[in-house]
Amino acid sequence: MGAVAERIHSPETAVRDIARAVTIAVTQRRTVVFSMPLDFQRAEVGARQLAELERLEPPSVPALPAAAPSAVAQLADLLERAERPVIVGGRGAAGAVPEIRRLAELTGALLTTSAVGRGLFHDDPWHLDVMGGFSTDGAAELISGADVLVAFGAALNRWTTRDGTFLRNPTVAQVDDTPAAFGFHYPVDLEVLGDSALTAKAVADLLEERGTARRVGYRTDDVAEKVAASLNWSDQEFDDRSEPVDPAQPGSGRIDPRALTNAIDALVPMDRVVVPDGGNFNAYPAMHLRVPDNRGYCLPLAFQSIGLALASAVGSAVATPGRVVVAGIGDGGFMMSLVELDTAVRLSLPLVVVVYDDNAYSAEVHHFVHETDRLETVVFPDTDLAAIARGFGCEGIVVRSVEDLEPLRDWLEGRRPAPSSSTPRSRSSRPGCSRTASPSTSESSADRPPGDGDLAAPALPRTAGGYTASEPEGDVVGLTVRATSSPRAGSSSTEIRWVGRATLMAAMGCGPVTKKGAAAARISGLRSPRFRA
Repeated sequence: MGAVAERIHSPETAVRDIARAVTIAVTQRRTVVFSMPLDFQRAEVGARQLAELERLEPPSVPALPAAAPSAVAQLADLLERAERPVIVGGRGAAGAVPEIRRLAELTGALLTTSAVGRGLFHDDPWHLDVMGGFSTDGAAELISGADVLVAFGAALNRWTTRDGTFLRNPTVAQVDDTPAAFGFHYPVDLEVLGDSALTAKAVADLLEERGTARRVGYRTDDVAEKVAASLNWSDQEFDDRSEPVDPAQPGSGRIDPRALTNAIDALVPMDRVVVPDGGNFNAYPAMHLRVPDNRGYCLPLAFQSIGLALASAVGSAVATPGRVVVAGIGDGGFMMSLVELDTAVRLSLPLVVVVYDDNAYSAEVHHFVHETDRLETVVFPDTDLAAIARGFGCEGIVVRSVEDLEPLRDWLEGRRPAPSSSTPRSRSSRPGCSRTASPSTSESSADRPPGDGDLAAPALPRTAGGYTASEPEGDVVGLTVRATSSPRAGSSSTEIRWVGRATLMAAMGCGPVTKKGAAAARISGLRSPRFRA
């Protein structure tokens, strides 16, 4: 995975071992996994170690690399000639925002970001939000029209470039402080090795020294109108394909995921962190939920795995106290990671979990539908995800129309003592059912035509000491199942302890619970995970 493994070798070397790990993390900018063997954890640190700790100096950060003057001059020449320049900032540009904005203003460049850089230029009137599969149609048109594209700390991968289509027309320059980054995904015309902030400042300084007048470039009045109209997905027109609720038909009603996400975007305060999961639904929370700045966006997709958003949202809430964290996750990814709700509840985190529920791994449905009609391994029966959330101590609602979001409004306007989990019911993305039109052309799972999904409602957490007094007395929170061996070959038995609310297990398909309290039962010959107690 690219991490460096370090450990404490003995109590006598503990300070030195920790210092080595910190030095690697700081100087090499690498993730370090530090292990502490169990038999060392109770050991005392001796006087010599404490004295060494007092003398220890923090590791010095290497000097930032300045770009060569010749490279700075080439980039200045390129921008000086440009008529429609666009500058894209990635994660590597996080410390260079003022310098890049100054350069863009001098050269008349529009600003945009990679997905992980989203929010860097949030308060600049000339920014286009995200470049790539998440771009609105208007933003994509402006980026495609660039004659010069300069990337600061951005990898220019297939998602940012829409499979390279954004790189076909402009002259492309890439600024990075790591030589291996150049042309890693696509070839570029100009490689500039240097720190983003230092390079942007050096180019802007050189242009001013030359007496270059501030250029209009791409910043015309017509473009300004288009930038403003194209900025937010929530402002783009779409064909709302929601299905109304029929009171005579229980379970009827489906909400268009775009309408749902736009409504949540309008409800949740902008002091937020948005955490989209991977999957077929990904475009809805990743595109339709606005962000206040770069710290307001966490995109846990580096491993191309689903089910990481809920844990990432918990971490984001702990790291950014005072912000409301909105996690957008599919029903498949949610079922893989739902135990993280327990942590959110225990920590009373201001967390809104939106589960786009269409009873399927919809990306796989779209992958396999052209090859086989046997899709039972990628679709699953309807599950009351809101009830599962309530079993963990969250508030849980099922959303079939925008009106169903009123409990979320109440939760946001109240004290928000715990996480809120919302499960929307949206139009199915399975074969034979109509799908939402895709606003994206990228073929990645994150940018693929989004399937329709169901949404899950907000959840409130328990206190660290247990459940709140307002919960029904004697209710059951769940079951702890312990399998035990049996003297008889070929048989098994399972001991069940009642430890919480029956809602949690019943929502997963378990049978009704008839006993309360600290009762126990033994079930012989258990064979199916769908058991009855």
